[in-house]
Amino acid sequence: MKKYLYIALAAAALTSCSSDDTLDIQKEAIQFGNVFVGKSTRAAEDPSYSNATKQIQSFQLYGTVKDVNIYNNVKVENKTAAGADDDAGYGNIWYCPVTQYWVDGAAYKFAAVVDANSVTTDDKGMPTELSYTASGQKDMLYQLVTTTGKPATNDGVVGFTFDHLLAKAKFTASNTTDHTNVQNGTVYTYDITDLKITNTYASATYKVASSGWDVESAEPYETNFGSITGLTNGTPQECASEKLLIPGLTEISVSFNYIIKIGTTEIYKTTTPVTKTVAIPSNVTGGKITANNAYNFSFSLGLDDKIDFTVTAAPAWETPVNEVPVE
Repeated sequence: MKKYLYIALAAAALTSCSSDDTLDIQKEAIQFGNVFVGKSTRAAEDPSYSNATKQIQSFQLYGTVKDVNIYNNVKVENKTAAGADDDAGYGNIWYCPVTQYWVDGAAYKFAAVVDANSVTTDDKGMPTELSYTASGQKDMLYQLVTTTGKPATNDGVVGFTFDHLLAKAKFTASNTTDHTNVQNGTVYTYDITDLKITNTYASATYKVASSGWDVESAEPYETNFGSITGLTNGTPQECASEKLLIPGLTEISVSFNYIIKIGTTEIYKTTTPVTKTVAIPSNVTGGKITANNAYNFSFSLGLDDKIDFTVTAAPAWETPVNEVPVE
């Protein structure tokens, strides 16, 4: 899923020459705004900016003109955003505390960063590395846009088309128990708890030049997806929340516990977690967790060992017959 963020670049116009041939240059500031963020109909808690109610409140701006720094980690804010209104502020001009101007024919570079833990820059003040920690569960975004002077298209609007630097994942579970002939009131349900991927990366650094990740620690990190309760044999159910993952894993290690219930009565509960290692198929994003992709890991639980009854033999009558005289 891609996010769209547009920078509105105002025109710098030349007025006509005066009688003494002096040029009067109309200075017009570069402005930022017209933000568009994709929407999602996900019901689960979603930490990414694809969630309809989660908005980009601000981004960190870096920029140069002919390699001279003109925006050095400037916070550009969406002043009119409201938490419950997914469109609030996106069509307006955002607040930028630094004023800069267009120069015809000059080469501009603009970089926008959202939710990086820290940013390393080069000697021109442009980002080279972005650090990220998985425990924060923030949706890190980055994009670089270049233009020579004011763009001639789209009314001078330059588009930041954000790609997610992280991957996103969820779990979907199904109950395969056949309830066709069970007695009324004895439906078997599952509660799944502590649903985790136990081998995710804890922290990493995104390298701007290579568009790749360097994992900083080989220590496994547990990403907890929460629970799935009341799982019946109807519609598959999703976990309580989606989570963001640092890209690069070629396989995931899954762990969870479960409880089997009839009504509200627990009839079985795991004493140790169920574990499973699953390789990412080669036909799914090249066999590894890849940035800007969402993953749905599906699994099923169910009872299939039906209780059957049989009679192996009828009891034999005792012989000989006991004689009881009747007088």
